[in-house]
Amino acid sequence: MSLYRAKPWLGVWLSVLLTGAMANAQGIEDMQLFAPTEFDQFGGGPRADQGFFFQFDGLYWSILAPDYDPIGEPGLTREVFYTPDRSTVQHNTISNSNLAADAVGGQRFEFGNVCGHHGWMASIFYLHDQNQRLTYSDADIVFDDQPFQHQTGLHGRLHGYVANIFAALDDEIGSAAVYEDMVLRDLPVEFDEVILKNKVETWGTELNYIFRTHPAGHGGIFEFLFGVRYLKFNETFSFDGYGQRFDLWASEEQDDDEESEEITGVPYAPNSILADSSWWSVAENHIYGPQLGLRWFRQSCRWTLSSEARFFAGFNSQNLEQAGVLGTKLDDQFPTEEVSYVGQAPPSATDFPFQPITMEPIGYKHMRTEQEWSPGVELRFDLAYKLTRAVDVKVGWTGMWIDGIARASNLIDYSLTETSIMGIDIDDNRQSVFMHGLNIGFNINR
Repeated sequence: MSLYRAKPWLGVWLSVLLTGAMANAQGIEDMQLFAPTEFDQFGGGPRADQGFFFQFDGLYWSILAPDYDPIGEPGLTREVFYTPDRSTVQHNTISNSNLAADAVGGQRFEFGNVCGHHGWMASIFYLHDQNQRLTYSDADIVFDDQPFQHQTGLHGRLHGYVANIFAALDDEIGSAAVYEDMVLRDLPVEFDEVILKNKVETWGTELNYIFRTHPAGHGGIFEFLFGVRYLKFNETFSFDGYGQRFDLWASEEQDDDEESEEITGVPYAPNSILADSSWWSVAENHIYGPQLGLRWFRQSCRWTLSSEARFFAGFNSQNLEQAGVLGTKLDDQFPTEEVSYVGQAPPSATDFPFQPITMEPIGYKHMRTEQEWSPGVELRFDLAYKLTRAVDVKVGWTGMWIDGIARASNLIDYSLTETSIMGIDIDDNRQSVFMHGLNIGFNINR
């Protein structure tokens, strides 16, 4: 059974276990969960609950967005050509900056037992997946296209022939596409439509020993926590780019008395030369280690105010993966084979204009495992109202900060070499993540 399918039953199982165990539990005699509240004294203040306890919180937390990174090689520009005499300087036009710190729901269950000064507590929390989808049009992407030796010289994967095209009207050439001034140049990388998706999954569990002090001078009680914690933070980022490989020659209206032969569907400039392309990056963070905590609470009549801090020294085992495919349409047939060249012979039978000469549809996959130091802090503030002797309702705020986290969209290396397609940017696998938000729930005997 998967974790997600088991989650709805977790609360039911814990409730049944708690109800059965509390038959002999100190602090809830005769299973009187709904007995009237008693404000008897415990060391000069209201008596602290003892015995088995259970806590439930419904969570509504936001998750910090990843650090800014462009979709493409950061800081790089390329002069790219559409014809031999028409060029532009291309730069990255989209990024992950529109990924937001969206809030998602979740649950937290805590249960344990305190008897006198000593006790134990187990806890599990999870958040629903944070899913985001961004759509862009006319997006430019700059790759670090590193040249290598090719039969035509030193060229990168995105080099290709560009040319001027015109419509020939004489009988010798007929309706063929006529290209002149064929030269090798850097070709642009752009997409008519881009879809970015980002998903964050997180959950955690912990086990703690509790040491409870006597009430302080003003009635407050301290609980020291010593235990271990495991936290999972996974993120998946994906890119899907679509478009047409070429700008095609469009027919123009002619006067009735003007003789002409239309040339339609013939490439006259590059468009989305790497259409269609997709890639995705996965960052799995498995954090585990010891933790220390301190909880202070004070009851006044029906109200209980509590604050808590937990510090954990996490060891992060990161599983990083990246995969994708570039230029799935590069194997498509050139739109027309009726091509003529002015003043020169065709470079080869396959070197048509406006497409890369060394690139073909290519898939890739990269994997790495890294270890990082990931300390973390969790802060809680709760205000509870006692409905009965054993049942409280509460509301509060929780914040959790964790360092040394790998985020998927920041791990992509946009390099093209002779032997490698893209890669994992391992220099950017340490970020801070802050999750925080409201929690609303109830306590039984806590």
